[in-house]
Amino acid sequence: MQAPVPLAILKGPEYFFTLSNLPYETLIGRSAMGKNLLEVFKAEEIINMTPHLNAVYKTGVPYIGKDIQLNLANEDGDIQYKWMDVAYHPFRENDEAEIKGIFAVFQDVTDRVIAKRLMAKSEEKFRQLANTLPQMVWTTTADGTFDWFNDIWFKYTGSSRLQSANQSWLRAIHPEDTEEVKSSWIAAINTGSLYSKKIRFKSAKSGEYRWHMVQGASIKNEYGEIEKWTGSCTDIHDQTLIVEMLELERDVRERFVNALTHDLRTPLAAAKISAQLLVRNMPDQPLLVKVANRISSNMDRADKMIQDILDASRIKAGEKVSLDFEKCELNDIMKNTVEDLINIHGDRIILKDSTEEINGYWDATAIKRMTENLVNNAVKYGSPDRPITLSLVKNEEIIEINIHNQGNPISDKDQKGIFEAYHRSASARNGVQKGWGIGLTLVRGFAEAHGGHANVKSSAAEGTTFSITIPQDSRIQL
Repeated sequence: MQAPVPLAILKGPEYFFTLSNLPYETLIGRSAMGKNLLEVFKAEEIINMTPHLNAVYKTGVPYIGKDIQLNLANEDGDIQYKWMDVAYHPFRENDEAEIKGIFAVFQDVTDRVIAKRLMAKSEEKFRQLANTLPQMVWTTTADGTFDWFNDIWFKYTGSSRLQSANQSWLRAIHPEDTEEVKSSWIAAINTGSLYSKKIRFKSAKSGEYRWHMVQGASIKNEYGEIEKWTGSCTDIHDQTLIVEMLELERDVRERFVNALTHDLRTPLAAAKISAQLLVRNMPDQPLLVKVANRISSNMDRADKMIQDILDASRIKAGEKVSLDFEKCELNDIMKNTVEDLINIHGDRIILKDSTEEINGYWDATAIKRMTENLVNNAVKYGSPDRPITLSLVKNEEIIEINIHNQGNPISDKDQKGIFEAYHRSASARNGVQKGWGIGLTLVRGFAEAHGGHANVKSSAAEGTTFSITIPQDSRIQL
C-alpha cells in the first residue's frame, strides 16, 4: 500500500480488487477496493485490458504491455485519454499452484506517449518540408545511423528505397572519400560537434561524381542528450571547379611572374654594368657619358618596376612584405623623396613643413616607395594645374602621411576595391594614362607591413586624399 507506483491485486474470474493502493486509485480517478472490475470500469473503458487479464488468468503466462490506451470517463462524463505501461502477473496464495487472480503493476506514460506523437507529427512536417527543398536532406538516429533521406536524394543517387539508409549513403560516396568520411563522421558523433565536409556523390543521371558540401547538426533534448542528427548535401561542384581553376591560374601566373622577373633582371644588370663601364672608361666623351647615364637610369627604373611586380604578387598571395626597420626621421625621408619627385614632375609638389621632428622606427625605402606611388598617381589622374600637397600628422604614437590632390573624384564603388591588385578605377580605365593597377596594392602592403593601414577619401568638393597610418615604432605592430 505504501509503494510509490500504482499496484492492484484482482482475485477470481470476476477480478475483485482485494488491493488497490493510493497511486492506483489516483491514476484511475475512482475508488476500487472491494469492487470487481466491471463495478469500477465501464466495459468500453477497459476494452484494451480485459483480453490480457483473461490470458494471464488462464495460462499463468505474465503479460508486459507498452503504451496501453485507457479511455477513462470523469464525473462529468468527459473522456480522459491515458496511456500505461502495464505488467500482469499470475497471483497465487501460500505457494499454491492454482492461480487466484492477477497482480498488476502500472506506470503512467501519458506524457511520454503524447510527446512521441507530437515529435512524430513534427517529424512528418519536417519531412514534408524537406521534400520541397532542392538540396538532399537526411536524418540519423542518435548514434549516427542514417534512417531517412528526402526524395531528392533518391532521385539524384538512384538509390533503392528498399536499401537501408546506411547502405544508400555509402554506395553513393566516391570510393576515395569513403574512409575519410567515415572517420570524420564518427568524430562528429563522439563530440556532438557540427559536421561539415566536402564529399563527392555519384549522380545517377550523368554517372559522374560531383562535389557536395555536407553539413549536419545534432538535435538535443532538454537534458542535453542527442536524440537525432539532421543535415543537408548541397551541390558545389561547379563552384569547386571554378575555385580550382582560379587557384591554378594564380599559381601559373605567379610562377610566370617570378620566372619573368628573374630572367629580366639578369640582362638588366648586365646592361647597367656595361653602361657604367662606358662612363668609367670614356670620361672624355660627354655625349657618350650622357647616353650611358641615361641607359643606367632607365635600367634602374625597369628594375624598380620588376620589384614592384614581385612585391605586388607576394601581397596578392597574402604574404607580408619583408621590411628592415631602422631608426630614422620622417621629415628627412619626405624631404628627400619630394626633392626627387620635383626633379621629375616640377614644383607643383608641395611638402607642408612639420613643426617638430618625427623620429621612429620604419623602413625608409618602403616609405619612399609608398609616397612615390601616391604622388605619381596624383600626377597621372589629378588636375594638372593644381598643386599636390603632402602633410605629416603625429597623434601620440601614431603617424599619418597624407597626399592630397584636386581632380575627378574616385567613386564610392571604386574606393572599396582600389587597393586590390590589378584594380583600376573607372576614370583610370577610361583615361589616357596607362597603368598596371599594382601601385596602390604596394602602398597597402607596405603600410600593413609597418603595422598600419592605407585608406582614401574622395569627393568633388574636397578632392582626393590618400592616407598612410603607421605606428611611430613599427617594430611593435598595431
